[in-house]
Amino acid sequence: MLLKFLYHNLLIIHQGSIIGKVKATLYISLIGSPLAFIVDKITHWYSLNFGYVSFVIIAILFDHFLGTWVHAWIKRDFSMKKNIQGLFIKSAMILFVGVLVEGFKHILGKDNILTDYFSMISRLMVFVYPAGSALMNCAIITNGAFPPTSWIKKITRFNKDMRLEHFKEKNTDENETNTN
Repeated sequence: MLLKFLYHNLLIIHQGSIIGKVKATLYISLIGSPLAFIVDKITHWYSLNFGYVSFVIIAILFDHFLGTWVHAWIKRDFSMKKNIQGLFIKSAMILFVGVLVEGFKHILGKDNILTDYFSMISRLMVFVYPAGSALMNCAIITNGAFPPTSWIKKITRFNKDMRLEHFKEKNTDENETNTN
């Protein structure tokens, strides 16, 4: 239907009267303007957040590769259907949640501590989903040797309560008090 509309109006632009050409140009521009506006905004956001998006995509690819390795050669329960389905679901969830949490940033406003904190936590959450899974697959492949199990536990605890304190170094006096 859209293609028919475009074809019809392009034909008028090339063969119609001057009034028909103006109307056809106006119709096409009314349809194309919102799309061009949205594409421009997405392109601008992507160029500002290239590093973030790149690392999330790399994490998805690494997780998929390592997950395939684990299921094919370690667990020996590999299924192409489940593999593709898992990649699709994980990618879709990251895209959906990523877009939704970026929306919160715009709703909360810019240049305030709440927005900065929420942005940091939500971006970390979106990245840790595939990256944490990839690291857990690494731990399975190396029988827990790498990454260290303490790091895996920090990621697991962050996934449960989203508190950044899990990634901070604890005070040595505090550690000595807890061990006594």
